[in-house]
Formats: sequence, structure tokens, C-alpha cells
Amino acid sequence: RVYWKEKKMVGMNLSYSAENGLTATEGIKANQEVASEISTKDIARKHLQDIPRLRTLLSETHLNLTQLTPSMTDIWEKSRILKLLTELSNHHRQAGKGQGSQQTPQSIRCNKQPRGDKISISNALKVVNYARSISFRRFNMKNEGTGLIMGTLLKNQSILEINLSHNQINPTGAETIAIALKQNRSLQSLNLEHNQISSQGAKAIAEALKINSTLQQLNLRCNDIQDEGCGCMARAITVNLRLAVLCLADNNIGANGAKWLGQALKVNRGLCELNLDVNYALNAGTRFLALGLQKNRTLKVLSLSINQIDDQGVMWLARALKNDFTLSKLFLEANKIGLAGLREFLEIVPSGDKTKKLSLLYNKSIPPNAMEVLGIMKNRANIDF
Repeated sequence: RVYWKEKKMVGMNLSYSAENGLTATEGIKANQEVASEISTKDIARKHLQDIPRLRTLLSETHLNLTQLTPSMTDIWEKSRILKLLTELSNHHRQAGKGQGSQQTPQSIRCNKQPRGDKISISNALKVVNYARSISFRRFNMKNEGTGLIMGTLLKNQSILEINLSHNQINPTGAETIAIALKQNRSLQSLNLEHNQISSQGAKAIAEALKINSTLQQLNLRCNDIQDEGCGCMARAITVNLRLAVLCLADNNIGANGAKWLGQALKVNRGLCELNLDVNYALNAGTRFLALGLQKNRTLKVLSLSINQIDDQGVMWLARALKNDFTLSKLFLEANKIGLAGLREFLEIVPSGDKTKKLSLLYNKSIPPNAMEVLGIMKNRANIDF
């Protein structure tokens, strides 16, 4: 690894495996010697003279823009590294013409910006022309930056994954994302966890999902979409058969939201994994989900940890899965399940079947010697508690 830094910044971290590249120790030593005398751009210009090394550097790994210090508040200072990467990318494309797609960076990550200003984001986007995965996690971009990135998504049909988590994106930003999703035909994974899209933003994205036919994974964890937003997503997956993984954890979803999801599961034929951790499904919501599972044959992973579910809710799930246990993994951790709930699952989980996994960890009402209490000599089923 080569570490280049100046007085006010920890610059670029460009990882590569070239045979003639610097080792980590050599890189740190060189950095200490030149940091106060030679600018980042001078070092970059020196390496630009070695085109073969540059090709290897950009093609075998990814560009990682990280660790910009909070004291770097000047826009020009913050964008210098991003401009430099643009220069590197341009040289790379000119030198790599005719060499095929393997000469291009596959992943670009832009992290921990103190302020996601328009100039920094614009410069960062100049190097994503051929990237497959881009991450702007904790970039503080809010709505303006979201618009810039979605504009790039509309122009660039090669991007497969985007991470926009922890960016204070509100419903207006979510509506911008929805517009892009309606037109884009390449994106497969979108991470929007820990934003502020609320039920209004969830509604906009849900409408886009009715049109989009390529997105396979959507993460809306911790966005406060509540029951209303959950209902919108439920209606969307009755139409969208492409989405395979949906995370709605920590969204203040109650029994009504679980009810709408249960109804959607009856007709959905595409969803394989559903995460509803840290919500308020309770026993009532669990019953509606169980009714949906009775008719669903595609869902393989269901997570309902921390939902205040007790033995009554487990009974509903056990009855639904008794005749056809299609789920491969069921997580009910940190609920209020006791010995009666454990007994219900012991009766339906096939003995010795290691393809089925049930987790009842952190349910304090289940004692460590539960098998002995229940009169069972050995836990033959794949149940953790």
C-alpha cells in the first residue's frame, strides 16, 4: 500500500499488487520523508510517467477515497484528491484503450466527507465511468448530492451497486432516487439504510419498484417508514417479481405493516429474504405473516428478531410451517419466547435436518437446560437457543 499525505489531509489509499510496487513499510517511510516538501500532485505526476504500473494499480483493485480529516473545511482542499483521481483515471483510459474492461476500476468508495459539497461529489463522480460499485457512505450529501449521483446513474448503465447509507437523505431525495430507478436498467443493489426518507420517501421508491425490473436488493433499514411506508412496499412486491432481498429493519413497523406484508407474501413469487428486525410486529403481526407463509413458496430467510413476540406468536408460525417448512433460516432472537414456543418448533423442524436453521438466541425465558426440562435427550434439530 502506498500512503500519500499532506499537512491537512490523509490522502489517497490506492491498494495494488504490482511486483515492483512499494511495500507498506517503504510507503510509510517515504511519506514521512516527503510529506513536508513534496505535494501530492508532484508525487502523482512522477507515477504517471510509469504507465504500466498505473494500469496495474487501477485494474487489479479499486480506488478508495477515505479518511479525509474533519479540519479540511475548504472546498478546494477537499476536492484536490478527487481532481487528482480524475487525472489518474483519464491517463488510465487513454493508456488502456483496446485493453478491455479489466483495465478499469471495479469499485469506488468515497467515505467520511465532513461536508458533501457539490464540487467534491461532482469530482468524485468523474472517475465512475466504468465502475461497477460505488459507495458514498457517510458523505453527508443530503438531497443535492443525491441528485448528482442519480444523474450519473441515468447516464451510466454499468453501475450495479450503490451505497448511500448515512447521508441524511429525506423524502425529497428519495423521490429523486425513485425517478432514476424508473429509468435505470442496470442497478442491482441499493443501500439506503440510516437516512430520513420516512413513509413519503418509501412510497416514492415503492412506486418505482412497480416499474423497475432489475433491482434485486434494497436496504431501507432505519428510515422510519412506519406502517404506511411498509404498506407501500408490500403493494410493490406484489407487482415486482425481481426483488429478492428486502430489509425493513428498525422502521417502527407495527402489526398493520406486518399484515400488509403477510398479504403480499401470498402472491409474491420473487422475494427470497425479508428482514423485519427491531420492529413491533407483536403476536398479531406475526399471525398475518404466518398466513402469508402458508401460501408462499419462495421465501427462504425471515428475520423477526426483537419484535416482542411470545409463545402465542410462535404457535402461529409453527402451524403455518408445519405442513411445508420452506424457510431455510428463521431468526426470532431477543423476543419473549419460552419453553412452549421451543417445543412447538421442535415438533415441526425435521430431526437431523441441517438445511433448516432456527435461531431463538437471547430469549431469556428459555433456560440453558431446556432440552432436559422438556424431556428430550438431545437437540437433534438445528435450533440455537
